[in-house]
Amino acid sequence: MQQQFHYEIIFMDCQMPAMDGYEVTKTLRENERGSNKHQVIIAMIANAIVSDRENCFSKGMDDYLSKPVSVAKLRLILNKWSNLSLLNKTG
Repeated sequence: MQQQFHYEIIFMDCQMPAMDGYEVTKTLRENERGSNKHQVIIAMIANAIVSDRENCFSKGMDDYLSKPVSVAKLRLILNKWSNLSLLNKTG
């Protein structure tokens, strides 16, 4: 899979048809190897049990949001990762 665009933050649904979010994340991480680029990937998961969260992190995702997503949780995660993204650009 060739990536045409670089996004600061990707919200990745883990349960997509054909290629699930874990497979997409693996491919994106493989494409980053050898470069200084790192895209923040936030998993969108239906369950928030410990094994699901651990699976997200072991597959290369940076964080997760459990569904249904509230505006407050979305705001927190965007603030957390957009601030880090800005630091990486200037530092």
